[in-house]
Amino acid sequence: MYGWCTDQLFSRKMKADELQSTLDILNHYFFDMPSHVRTQEQEARTQIILLRSRISDSGDGDADPPTEIASIFSDWLVKYLRFVTSFMAFLIAMTLE
Repeated sequence: MYGWCTDQLFSRKMKADELQSTLDILNHYFFDMPSHVRTQEQEARTQIILLRSRISDSGDGDADPPTEIASIFSDWLVKYLRFVTSFMAFLIAMTLE
């Protein structure tokens, strides 16, 4: 559990440019996946695209501040990583049977 909390606190404290850079890296990561994997990761890709656009718009008066976007990203990232690790554990358990 400690690792999840550390990651969550770290991403919540990111500056706008750090968050933009992290989202850009994740966007490229998901984009470079084989098409059959990209299809399965469509929800994650969409979330990253939405967050990137919110960061780009954060200079506008009505847009969310970067700290709020970082908080949304942090919450999403923790949920995504929990899902991925649970799924990987399931696959490993299935191969060991």
